[in-house]
Amino acid sequence: MANHVLLTSEEHRALRINPSRGADFGDAVMSCLIVPTEFRRVQNDYPILFRLTPQRDRFQALAMFGFEPGENLFLDGTRWDARYRPLALEIQPFLIGHPATPGGDKQIHLDLDSPRVATGGEGVRVFDDVGRATPPP
Repeated sequence: MANHVLLTSEEHRALRINPSRGADFGDAVMSCLIVPTEFRRVQNDYPILFRLTPQRDRFQALAMFGFEPGENLFLDGTRWDARYRPLALEIQPFLIGHPATPGGDKQIHLDLDSPRVATGGEGVRVFDDVGRATPPP
């Protein structure tokens, strides 16, 4: 079950992200959302599907990796067997969130239940001791 929270340097100063790949880290998925700016790169490696949202008010684009839930034909152990990895997978456990009030700026959210999240030990720190964002690895 996902546990999405707003990412803040005050609450998540000790946060670390494990960049490893594999089924144990949430990569065993049959599809993921994609955005139009990545269609050209995605279509080189994966089928693109469109589905109606649950509210049936718009379409969402998906890259398809398998035919059954939990099946990813592009995942070979800890290796991703394609040239491009969609952004929705690449940025995990982070998500782009919307504020509670309409019209506000988008926010960075974090899935605290992701297997990539740790508060000590292995992984890349998200914030330094002062609370500044650390550079990407």
